Amino acid sequence: MNSLARLLFLFLILWAVDAHAQDTPWDTLRTAQYQICYPADWQLDQSGLMGTHFIVFDQVQPDGFRPNVNLTVQQFPTENAVGLGEIAELSLTQIKNFITDAKILYANFRQQDTDQLYEVIFSGTQGIQKLLWRQHYYLKQGKIYVLTYTNTLEAYMPTPQTQALAEAILLSFALR
Repeated sequence: MNSLARLLFLFLILWAVDAHAQDTPWDTLRTAQYQICYPADWQLDQSGLMGTHFIVFDQVQPDGFRPNVNLTVQQFPTENAVGLGEIAELSLTQIKNFITDAKILYANFRQQDTDQLYEVIFSGTQGIQKLLWRQHYYLKQGKIYVLTYTNTLEAYMPTPQTQALAEAILLSFALR
């Protein structure tokens, strides 16, 4: 990405986050392992629904879908230690095997503060919904943390504000 495109992207993120921040304060979920910020008007669920550590839900959209961010954590025994590269390969295989009409839109390693992560953006069909997922994979002390933003493809793709909000929530995540 050239410098002008990066500058424009950064501007869009700041603009969208600022526009949302003017309307809604943000809350922070802190645990011994991680922390994440999310809009205060989103609903936090820490019940373990669908094997998650948490899910934060946005308001219901006209099509009935609720955009959300969730975290799953998987422990690997030390004798089966894996690296982030192996996790990346496995995640792409699982996406293609389990999501109907899966299309990988982006997949790459990136640095976030002191943590390296693997990011995958993909679309597909689940039930009657055409969805977009944006996942960040982290590896720390034998645990894989998978942070996922999910929205309808229609609501996410044409809207820079929605993309920037998703980016802001995902990038607020920090391992401790």
